[in-house]
Amino acid sequence: MEYTERDRADDIAANLALLELLRIVIGEICYSADPVEFRRRARVIEEAAVSRLSGRTNFHQANAATETYIKEAACAQVTKIMASIRHPQDTSN
Repeated sequence: MEYTERDRADDIAANLALLELLRIVIGEICYSADPVEFRRRARVIEEAAVSRLSGRTNFHQANAATETYIKEAACAQVTKIMASIRHPQDTSN
């Protein structure tokens, strides 16, 4: 079976949809009228995700370098996603 440009576009669309849903859900979980409390809650979630990703072996069949890369890339994605979630009062939305 050939992986077509349409398949690639569908995969990108699915990832975008999941990312947007995730951003909404995390924003709702973290919500507080106080922007400082909102950011504290978001930081707790980010730190927990990074800690869990970093602290376990995700792909037992991968060599050490690949496993390290996957962990670092996943942690970077978590940080990128969390940084994109803003409190409604933040002027930099």
